[in-house]
Amino acid sequence: MLLRHGIVYYGGKPWTGPHDRWLRARRELLTLPGLGARRDRLDAAIAGWPPTARSPQT
Repeated sequence: MLLRHGIVYYGGKPWTGPHDRWLRARRELLTLPGLGARRDRLDAAIAGWPPTARSPQT
């Protein structure tokens, strides 16, 4: 979503601690209309998956 708006992370590898902090600092950009509702629908769908379909807990 951020990439579509020209916002790119150049701080190293994605999905690491620094990347997570970078994403959290831009959280206000992720509040585009409808995005929160989409996230909630996806979370609900994932919660309904069988435990074996989910990724392992770390």
